[in-house]
Amino acid sequence: GDGDDVFRTYDTTAVIGNLDAGAGNDVLDVVVDTGFTVPFGGLAGFESLGKSGGGTMQVNGPASFDSVQVNGGVLSVSSIGSVTARATTVAAGATLKVGGAYNGTAGADTFDVAGTVTGSGPVSLGAGDDVLTLHDGASLATLVDGGAHSAGDRIVLQADADMAFDGTNTTNFESLSKRGAATATLGGTLTHTGGTQLVGGTLVVGGSLLTPTLAVADGT
Repeated sequence: GDGDDVFRTYDTTAVIGNLDAGAGNDVLDVVVDTGFTVPFGGLAGFESLGKSGGGTMQVNGPASFDSVQVNGGVLSVSSIGSVTARATTVAAGATLKVGGAYNGTAGADTFDVAGTVTGSGPVSLGAGDDVLTLHDGASLATLVDGGAHSAGDRIVLQADADMAFDGTNTTNFESLSKRGAATATLGGTLTHTGGTQLVGGTLVVGGSLLTPTLAVADGT
């Protein structure tokens, strides 16, 4: 309908076919306990998705949201599924598993990871000035692509505890920013044509960093 709707599911829910929330500011709230999987087909008309609990939500069709929050368990995009979102958060201890496609929008997207992103399919943030934020403890086991428009995409290393980053599963991010009071250690060969910023803490280059500028804040 046209109101601000909430569609809430639990362990034994199964949604077959497409689900359309209609107009309004609509929320899909998926609560799944450990050991259960809740499948969905196509999803439309929902502005936000919240996944909580230790179980799995499985997307088997096209789905689009303004924001996606994976607060616990697994959000699994199957090989026949796809998700488009402007803002994505994967909390510590949670997993986003991409077997199909996970896409950003044509605007400025954010992708914030404290948990795990894995699977065979890439995360493609597309056009716009996109920001990938990696917290200490984050694990990227699939490719995250900032898009090929050649300017404005940024990786933020939010190191509130010591972390390592080698850039293996990231591409097309023009700039790098290190934040937080702890140490981030860079490995491998990293190229950031838009420059590098050290805003807080310590940045250790264990491999090589190719960057035209390095801006260091006071006290770092």
